[in-house]
Amino acid sequence: MKDNLIKLDDVSKYYLAGKQKVQILKHVSLEIDKEDFAVIMGHSGSGKSTLINILGFLDQKYEGTYDFAGKSYQKQSDNVISELRNRNIGFIFQNFKLMHNLTVKENVEIPLIYSNRDSDQNLEKDLNQLLDSLGILDKKDSYPSELSGGQQQRVAIARALINHPSIIIADEPTGALDSQNTQEVMELFETLNKTNKVTIIMVTHDDTFANFGNRLFKVNDGVLHES
Repeated sequence: MKDNLIKLDDVSKYYLAGKQKVQILKHVSLEIDKEDFAVIMGHSGSGKSTLINILGFLDQKYEGTYDFAGKSYQKQSDNVISELRNRNIGFIFQNFKLMHNLTVKENVEIPLIYSNRDSDQNLEKDLNQLLDSLGILDKKDSYPSELSGGQQQRVAIARALINHPSIIIADEPTGALDSQNTQEVMELFETLNKTNKVTIIMVTHDDTFANFGNRLFKVNDGVLHES
C-alpha cells in the first residue's frame, strides 16, 4: 500500500502583468508518495518552477488544494509554514546558493539555525557522517571558492539533508555541472532515494534524465501530465 505524501487537486496560479491576469498553472493535480523519485520536466516558462515553489511551501497564493501528509496548510500562519518547510523540505539549486564567506561545515549547518538540533549532542557526529557519505569530509573547513562545481553541489546536498527532510526538491541540480559531475550527482540521488528512502522531486528541462525516477511528469504551458 502506497503512503501518500503530496496531493495537489485542481491547483491554478495567476500573476498580474500590469492589468492583465496571466495563468501560469492550469488546474494541476498530482500525487506523490513517500520514496518516490519524481522527475518534472518542462521548458523555460512552462510553469515548472512555479509548481515546485508551491510544493516547497514557498508560495501559498494559489487556487485549489494542497495536502501534505494528509493535511492542508494553506491557511496556516507564516511561522507554521516556515517550520513545516524547514522540517520537511530540503532544497537543492542549480547555482548551489552557498555562502562564500562560510566554510563547508558552516554552510551545511545553516538550516539548523531554524531547528531544535543546535543542542543535539550527536549533531557533530551526524554532520561528519553525512559529509563522509558524500565524499567531502576532508573539505569540511574549506570555503566554496576552494571546491570544484561537483564538490559545491555535494555541499548543497548535505545542507539539504542535515535536518533529515521528508522530501528533497532539486531545481535543475546539474545545470552548472560538467558531464562527469552530472553523472556522479545523479547516481547520488539514486542512492539517496533507493537506499536512504528519501523522496525526491527533481525539476529539469533535460530529457536525458527522464528515466532516473520512477515517476515522470511533464509541464507544458501550465498543464501537467504524467508520462
